[in-house]
Amino acid sequence: MIFSAYFNIYSQEKIKGVRYLSSFSVKDDSNSILESSYEIAIGPTENKIFVTDSKNNRIIILDKNYNYIDSFRHSFDFPYAIAIRDDNLYVGNTYKYFIDVFNKDGSFLRTLNTGSLKSHIAYISSMAFTSDGSLFVVNSVRSFIDIFDKGGNYLFSFGGDGVAKGQFTEPYGVAVSSNDSIYITDNNNRIQVFDKNGLFLFQWGRSGSRYGEFDTPRGIAIDKFDNIYVADSINSRIQVFDKGGKYVYSFGKRGTRNGEFGRPYFITLDSNDRIYVVDEWNYRTQVFALIY
Repeated sequence: MIFSAYFNIYSQEKIKGVRYLSSFSVKDDSNSILESSYEIAIGPTENKIFVTDSKNNRIIILDKNYNYIDSFRHSFDFPYAIAIRDDNLYVGNTYKYFIDVFNKDGSFLRTLNTGSLKSHIAYISSMAFTSDGSLFVVNSVRSFIDIFDKGGNYLFSFGGDGVAKGQFTEPYGVAVSSNDSIYITDNNNRIQVFDKNGLFLFQWGRSGSRYGEFDTPRGIAIDKFDNIYVADSINSRIQVFDKGGKYVYSFGKRGTRNGEFGRPYFITLDSNDRIYVVDEWNYRTQVFALIY
């Protein structure tokens, strides 16, 4: 059933609003609801949704109607971050300091060559690909961004703990725009933007609850118009900006009803620009549609 409320968008060409579509709780093969935080990845044909069940060290697979299909295990130790490219699934095997790659059926393919990073990677919170297939990995606890080439070889890192431009305090989310600009949520309550070589470009945001301010920004996603969606976690809302960081609109507030959030933690979009928001404290994922 489609919820009738619309959330107004004030200065965005081509888009008129956001509409609540549905919500679902992730359930396993015993019909138990997954209550721990998780991330999701939408399969390329949108027939499968992959969910990291970190607590139980497995990946859960849902169908397009959000029903349980299957799950698979590996030598996981708290799998959390997840991303898809070229029909392959990339999973951050957090406490083993690996990034494991699987095909769309869950068969193991390889582990990325992390090399000297085994002593450097501490908590993989998010991953995203550039147009050339390079993988940007948010190494949250160490406050670094680690980059791998298309072949899975480690290239370089940037960042480090701090509050200066180009530094982070436990960064969480990463998303890539159409021109390969890298947008990263920083626990300094800001969004920082870099080019694909790790060069700092600009930033926006500060602590607070007004428009354009953040309280623990987490997930971040980008639509086909390069609008930037940020899960403003403690403020219980999604804020949307243009690619230059100008505030456009927001939706959601604290609550348990449709379109309200307990703690929005992760956000992603599918190829039809449906917005999936992992609403951690309400043990559900909510789905929204852009209105053109």
